[in-house]
Amino acid sequence: MKPLLSPAQLALVSSERGLNYVDVMLEFPKRLAKREWDALVRAVYSHQVTLSRRQRGVVVIGRCVLVEGRILYQTHTKGIKPPKEPWAKAVFVRRGLTYHVEGLIRLLVERQLRFDSTQEMPSGIATLEEHKRELQAQFSQYRKFAVERLGSKVDRADAETLEDTCREVIDLLGMNCPTPADMQQLAWSAFEGGKALARIKSRPDPLLVSKLTKAEKFSERRSVATEMLKKDALAYISSHGGNAPTTKQLIAFAGYKQHKVKGQVMVSFTGIENEDGITFDAFRKRMESLELGNKRRRGRPRKGE
Repeated sequence: MKPLLSPAQLALVSSERGLNYVDVMLEFPKRLAKREWDALVRAVYSHQVTLSRRQRGVVVIGRCVLVEGRILYQTHTKGIKPPKEPWAKAVFVRRGLTYHVEGLIRLLVERQLRFDSTQEMPSGIATLEEHKRELQAQFSQYRKFAVERLGSKVDRADAETLEDTCREVIDLLGMNCPTPADMQQLAWSAFEGGKALARIKSRPDPLLVSKLTKAEKFSERRSVATEMLKKDALAYISSHGGNAPTTKQLIAFAGYKQHKVKGQVMVSFTGIENEDGITFDAFRKRMESLELGNKRRRGRPRKGE
């Protein structure tokens, strides 16, 4: 006998990475038959009971009822006859003093009841159209960010990818009756756009690199040690998401040697300039002259700088 739910559908029931609307609709492309819905409710209830360590009353099976275009919730149905209006079983999980519809059930119950999701739900839960508008606004911001990076030679290719995929996501979210293929394309576009965005943000901020370049151009010729310091600082920024290092972070990153001479902590640039190197304070001031983004404070530096 064929199982009522597929392995992929059951995997969503116990998903630990959170539910995504597109993933759910790809695995549940149409309204379920009553037996299939009841099987889904049982699977969700069993999983939630396991998560709650079987604490009494934390997870309950109730009903969602469609009454005059509004969804009403009944968390306790014992002794209450099923209503005449369209209804469906639902799993509720108690958080604090309030019961909430379980996430997967919440995404599917509107279609199960043939509910018009363009209307506002009385519980204050956002409708499907509101979710779409929020996502469209979010991807519009990413698209604006991509346009701003189109002028960068380093970021141009990824910025074009991000701009194109954001446009595709916005257009697909605006469709009234998307097909499973449309939702698959939406998921792919969002994934590719996310990768392009991550690559752009992993590179040093062009403005920060520009400041370092200008500081070099208009200052007197720097020593070999300062040139090494600048190179290592840029390498740290590139590998740490554009964040500038503190003094101690750069020393550890570049492997500079520290030792004491007559009670003073010295930093050695592996034999360059002079054997003893320079004092820790002189090293810190030299870092500050590079304008890496860490503002200089008055008084003694805090521990860790």
